[in-house]
Amino acid sequence: MIVAAVILVVIVRSGHLDLKVLTSLFTSWQSASVLLVLAALNFLLLTIRWFDLVNCTLSELSFFRSVKLNLIANFFNFVFPSSIGGDLVRGYYLAQDMHSQKMKAALSVVLDRVIGLYSLISLSAVTLLYLSFQKDVESLRVLTGSTLLLFLGYSFFLFLIISGIGKRIAKMITWSVLQKPLNFLLSCHDYLQESMRNVPLFLRTFFAGIFSQLVVAVFFFQVGQYIGEPQVNFLDVLSVIPLGFLVMSVPIAPAGIGVGQVAFLFLIKQVTGVSSQFGPTAISAFQVALLIWSLFGGWFYLTLRKPKELLEE
Repeated sequence: MIVAAVILVVIVRSGHLDLKVLTSLFTSWQSASVLLVLAALNFLLLTIRWFDLVNCTLSELSFFRSVKLNLIANFFNFVFPSSIGGDLVRGYYLAQDMHSQKMKAALSVVLDRVIGLYSLISLSAVTLLYLSFQKDVESLRVLTGSTLLLFLGYSFFLFLIISGIGKRIAKMITWSVLQKPLNFLLSCHDYLQESMRNVPLFLRTFFAGIFSQLVVAVFFFQVGQYIGEPQVNFLDVLSVIPLGFLVMSVPIAPAGIGVGQVAFLFLIKQVTGVSSQFGPTAISAFQVALLIWSLFGGWFYLTLRKPKELLEE
């Protein structure tokens, strides 16, 4: 939290984030309602993605239960470092729900993230590649090249899992120091491989991630319209949002606060060649909207059946 506060102070003092402008977005009923609805839609798409994964690979999970667990996870994202800290809580409570499949229940959260990250990287790679042919900006070409390398590397990583080659390579490693972590990874491998070999499920999960990012791009674009940033176009926004969220998953600050502001300030400048308030303001507004919805997660957490209660039923 201290790191987030320091970064925010620096961003505000540098003039790249105006708190009055940010506040105005939520004091106007029109902009506040639009932004809150878009944030809710993004949340629902991600919840449906995870709900589908769990119900296709494990026992049946009610949609309302998945909504509650995701809201609780979002709430804890603002407590733990990074934007994925709440996944630990989400996986823990799901594992308590499914006594005989605890490992797989926890791995469903990992699978959700693995495929979700692939959709982020893929969307960014495609949009940046298109923009690099449309704009003569050196920083954009560098960013595009780096993202394409990341896409190829991550695709190779998924290929190793799906094909089983990664498992065969791991079994060939005999160094005793690595045996325990390798055995743990091998115990996780089969569930991940089986789930990702389910092509319809993989595609549904992948495109749910794409659609959720499209909603976030609309959110950012609307912020740009509200604060008067006419030079920002939709494709510019769409190309950098996945990378920004990828950076925010690094465990530095709760919900990526501060980290996201720096990331989007840098990424927007790389694509447009202009340094402005847009990136930090847009991600700040998104974090505020998520925090508002996440307060319901805090209430659900206080009323949630705890693990001991579940075991006694």
